[in-house]
Amino acid sequence: MKVAAYTGTRNLYPMMLTAAKSLLAHSDVDRIYFLIEDSTFPYEIPEEIKCINVAYQRFFHVLGANWRSKFTYMAMMRATYAKLFPELDKILSLDVDTIVVDDISDLWDLPIDDYYLAAAEEPKATADRGYMYFNIGVALYNLDNLRDGKVDEVIKNLNSVEYPFMEQDAFSELCKGKIYRMEPEYNYTEFTSPSGKPKIVHYAGIKEWTDRPEYQQYEKMTFSESKKNRKIKKANPKYLIHTYPGRKWYVDEYLIPSMLNQGIKRDSITVWNDDSGMGNLESCMRCFETMPDDNGGTWHLQDDVIISSRFRELTERFDDGIVCGFSNEIFDGPAVQYTGFVPMDFAWFSFQCNRIPNRYARGCAEWYYNEVVPKDLYHDLTKDGRCDDSIWQKYASTHLGGKLAFNLAPNIVDHIDYLIGGTSINFSRNGELRRAYYWQDEDAVEQLEKDLAKRRM
Repeated sequence: MKVAAYTGTRNLYPMMLTAAKSLLAHSDVDRIYFLIEDSTFPYEIPEEIKCINVAYQRFFHVLGANWRSKFTYMAMMRATYAKLFPELDKILSLDVDTIVVDDISDLWDLPIDDYYLAAAEEPKATADRGYMYFNIGVALYNLDNLRDGKVDEVIKNLNSVEYPFMEQDAFSELCKGKIYRMEPEYNYTEFTSPSGKPKIVHYAGIKEWTDRPEYQQYEKMTFSESKKNRKIKKANPKYLIHTYPGRKWYVDEYLIPSMLNQGIKRDSITVWNDDSGMGNLESCMRCFETMPDDNGGTWHLQDDVIISSRFRELTERFDDGIVCGFSNEIFDGPAVQYTGFVPMDFAWFSFQCNRIPNRYARGCAEWYYNEVVPKDLYHDLTKDGRCDDSIWQKYASTHLGGKLAFNLAPNIVDHIDYLIGGTSINFSRNGELRRAYYWQDEDAVEQLEKDLAKRRM
């Protein structure tokens, strides 16, 4: 879940609204929190925004070192997110004098597992202070890490040590070496010395920012208009994992983490978790029905595969057409060892890993429900014992006007249903795994076997 937060006193409520409109227009944020000083918010807001009254907070006392700062206690409240939101692992914090002008959906994916937060550096301040100094007008906080004592230290210092720039000074000083350097384009201000095009404009140090054209554009816009005109670059390629309740544990604990370890963005991975009991064919067709009718494509993965070390490299190479990423020696034939374009009825061997253009997936589902089911053609089309892949292959070979599929070799996934509890016995012989042709990552499967053996103990 992608969460963001703004803090502001009453005089800043209008600016907070405008900033949030720009965020909704240029990200796939799920929830926005307004930290305010009233029990009710005096403006109409959409369902994505929730307000929290912090007027009676107990983190900072009126005799504290920074209570009478020109920035007010609301700025310090950003240091308390790890306590205010115990259910969250990270949160994006933005000043009310920021306007998002380009897609920042990937900002939540910054690799901050080993850091307390991510922020843009202020080079001049770094030179003056002798340690890296950061502007946290835009900051992605790792709340899990901050809860390990650091949030308490920051709050304690804000009550006892006077800081000219309050929590910004405190975080820069107390989190040395543990702040991830965010690209300055995400915090575009004269202090961060940006060089590229801005993604977030920050009017730090500018008193009259509300007359700037970027600000006025979103000030005049309604929330409905900001969401309707949302400009987000969709992740490409996209990956969709077909799974069932009995294997969801493997998808969550092994398959998805292995994809993330190769740098694949989490928001480009979708899980189709079918608990209807309909069976894999019906579930696949239902999934196909949901695909957008556009020119994009989706990599469809089964839940009983392990990916190769070149998975991301090879899947990102293909942004067009039909691609088969898995063949196995059990399906004997020359196409198993062939890399390149081949007719659909020549190359399609298994549904473990395929790239399918979205419009073709929808077309296959329509054909299945309009022709196969009414005419009871299912048994003829699946007489070889295969289900979803047989239906897809038949549709593709007869309805796509002779289009070719690109057969990948080496394979980019291996079939390991024997390890995680499957129904197929075709991929083992005398108890020995029958590897996919050209599978290069034997050690990955062996490591998985060891991990799963420990799990069962």
